[in-house]
Parts: sequence; C-alpha cells; structure tokens
Amino acid sequence: MTVTEEPSPTISSLSTEEHLGTMRALTFSTRGLPPSILKLTARHLPAHPQGNLLIRTSHASLSAGATIMMAIFPAMAYSYPAVPELDFSGTVVTAPRTANAEGSEQTDSAFKPGDLVFGSILVPLHLRSVGALAGYISLPPATVAPLPSHPDISESDMLVQASGLPVSGCTALTLLKAAKLSKGMRVLVNGASGGVGSLAIQMVRAAVGEEGTVVAVCSGRNAEMVRGLGAGEVVDYVEHAPVYAELAKRCKEGGQWGKEFDVVIDAYGVQELWNNCAGFLKKDGPWVTVGVAIQEYSVAAMLGAVAKMAGNALWPAWLGGVNRRYVQIGATVNKEELNELSAKIGSGEIKAVVEGVWKLDDVAEAYEIMKGKRARGKIIVRVEE
Repeated sequence: MTVTEEPSPTISSLSTEEHLGTMRALTFSTRGLPPSILKLTARHLPAHPQGNLLIRTSHASLSAGATIMMAIFPAMAYSYPAVPELDFSGTVVTAPRTANAEGSEQTDSAFKPGDLVFGSILVPLHLRSVGALAGYISLPPATVAPLPSHPDISESDMLVQASGLPVSGCTALTLLKAAKLSKGMRVLVNGASGGVGSLAIQMVRAAVGEEGTVVAVCSGRNAEMVRGLGAGEVVDYVEHAPVYAELAKRCKEGGQWGKEFDVVIDAYGVQELWNNCAGFLKKDGPWVTVGVAIQEYSVAAMLGAVAKMAGNALWPAWLGGVNRRYVQIGATVNKEELNELSAKIGSGEIKAVVEGVWKLDDVAEAYEIMKGKRARGKIIVRVEE
C-alpha cells in the first residue's frame, strides 16, 4: 500500500493507535468509475484545524452523487489523491477546545470525545480530499449530529443505519416539504425502494395519515418491503410496462381507483413518467422530483439530464410541454435536518433500509451493486476494522 504524505495531528487526546499517525483509506487520483480507480492505501491522519471535529469513522454509505463526481468531474476540481463518499457515522476523537479565563481548556462544541455521531461532508470540503471512506475525518461540526437512538435498535446497528441517512434523508425531507402534504391526500411515490424513496414513503404515510392513500412504484421483488414502509398499494413497473399507461388506466373514471393523484413524488427521476403524468396526476397537482436520473456516468449524460430538467420546468404546454407543475428540489445537509431525521428515527416514524454491509476491502463489489440500480435502501461500508 502507498502512503500519502500529510501532516499528522499531535493532540493529547488521541489514543495509542491514533498516535501511530496512519489510517486506512480508499483513494483515487484520476477520473473514472470507482471499481477501476479506487485503491486501498495507508494515509497519515487528516490535518485537524482547531475548529473541527476529528471523527473515527465507523461506517459510510455509497451514493450515486459521489460516483457521478468521481466519473465526470475534471481533475482540476479535486485535490488528489482524493477520498470518496460523503455520509458517515462514527465516534468523536477530539472536539474544538478553547482556553477559559483561568487558563484551562474547555470544549467549545456540542460534542465531546467519545460521542457517537453521524453526518455528511459538504461538497466543497469533499473536493479538498476529505471523504467518508477513510479511518478518520476532520470537518466542522455544522453537518454533524448526535447518533439517533431507539430502544429496539442497538448502538452498533444504529451506526450502520445512520451512516446512510444524511443525504438521502435530507433529500426526502425536502421532497416532503415541497409537496406540502396534508391528511387524506392521494400520493404516488416513484422509486419507493431506493435510498431516498424508502425514507420518503414513510414520511408520506405519516403526513397523509391512515385516511390518505399512498401508492408506490417499484419492482415486484421489493413490493412486500415497500408495503411494510407504508404503501397501501404497489405497482410493479416491470410487470406493468409502460407503467404510466397502467397508472392512467387505474386512475381514469371507471378504473380500479377512479381518481387521479393529488401529488406525485418522484424519488428517482424517470423522464418517461413525467412526460405522461397528465393521465394520473391532477391538473393542479405538483410533480415533486429529485431531477432526471442519468442512464450512464458520463459528461454527455449529465448535460442531457440538465437540458431535460430545464425543459421540464420551462417548456409551456401550448408548445408541447406537460400541462402539470414541475417542482425540482435541491437538498443540502444541515444540522437542523439531521436532528429532525434523528427525531423521526427515535419516534419510530421512519427506519433506515439497508441493502447490506461490505468491508472496506470489498468496496468494488458494493459499487457494482449500486451501479445495477436495484439496491434496496442504502449500501453501507464498514470502515472501522
């Protein structure tokens, strides 16, 4: 393994292991897809500015967004060698400290050494070689929150689940806020078994209540799981292709449902569904979406998706556009929403769905599963040995 030369912190609270000054990390130094560019290396502990938390990473989750950045961002965007991924859980090793009037040090933070936490690395910091697939992370406390707790979930299991919450959970929260749901509404959730959708559908059920209607679109293999998350009915997009025609048939007068949906939440980004949503979404109902999913990790595919999103939002119906309101959200991770997610986990309103947990050494296999776009919930990597 190669060792990247970086300054190592000299902090009295570091353990003997940490004083050795190195950690395991996955790194990359060129653009490409993760299995072909990632290397397991030994690195010095990260530089640790005074205002930062130093966190020993327990688990991290994989995300399509991080893969897109690895695949298409130019070399000038990253500080190489870079570390992939954004979301993590772990243990605080050191917290920001200041000297009080008596000259003794005190913690200048909501955190103290030993606290279990979860959080996310914002993209500007991530591009400066800070990533979640490393033994330690140094970052400001603004995107870190205490680990959620639930009486039926052990700390070890919660470290797994919470590592997949930040980006997906904040995205689901933003979708729900944009949808402006109320009790009794009829809501369709597309992509209900993925990382965002599996959280969104639970939030939708809580928002519309038992008197509301929640219908999910996912594959048949995930139908039972999605029903357990709150869907009253599930439409299998494989069995009923094209699924937009099946939805329109059930929604029309005299059909199985006989009513259109008040809101559609698209947690995946299927352009074909949007193009044909007039058959199953009320005229004044919003299409609330994460955007348009790209079909391959390339610059051309990304530019194509951006063009479609602009057209969806701006192209008028009288010129052939869709006669429905297109609401595309943009989500960022912040402490307030992390705490909101933590409260929802603690109350039992939501639970995290995990496809599986992979060792750091087996991360190539985990990325291949994510590339197949069939994972249930989040794909988690155990970083701590």
